[in-house]
Amino acid sequence: MPTSFTLKFDLPPGTSAISRLPALIQANVFQALVQGMRLAESISQTKYLTGPRPDKLGVVTGLLRSSVKGGAQLGGGSGIFAIGVLRAGYFGGEVKYAAIHEYGGKTSPHPIEAKNVPRLVFFWKKKGIWMRIRKVNHPGSNIPARPYLSTAMADTAMPGGIIDRMIQASIDRAYKDS
Repeated sequence: MPTSFTLKFDLPPGTSAISRLPALIQANVFQALVQGMRLAESISQTKYLTGPRPDKLGVVTGLLRSSVKGGAQLGGGSGIFAIGVLRAGYFGGEVKYAAIHEYGGKTSPHPIEAKNVPRLVFFWKKKGIWMRIRKVNHPGSNIPARPYLSTAMADTAMPGGIIDRMIQASIDRAYKDS
């Protein structure tokens, strides 16, 4: 699994027509896409990375939430005018668990060792006792998928969704002003 990943929203078919529009309208459309992707970022952080477990990914440290960033890139030779991007794990430090929470999966067995404190302290449910030890061999975990990027992207980038409406409003505004 990648330690960071990107979801993309390509402007819908007919975007080649955008490249033939005046530069001001192209800039307005691109700005609308940037604003839409920032909105997707905000929705991911507030709606899907905050909430009760296990259905949503409740925040423990905030590292994953602070690593979610939305933006846009101008398209390349593919004929796409612009691409909306929602990323996790690229900014605010690499977040190794970003992808596994989005898609779900199983972690492999691994040792956990006390680093900043003398001992690990945890409650062992199976035995009903508190444990204080230096090192434990963790058996691995089954992590359910709790999407926070794809759901935020779907909320904003679906056909007729808020990004489409923002782009259309920017085009309408440009024609109205000219």
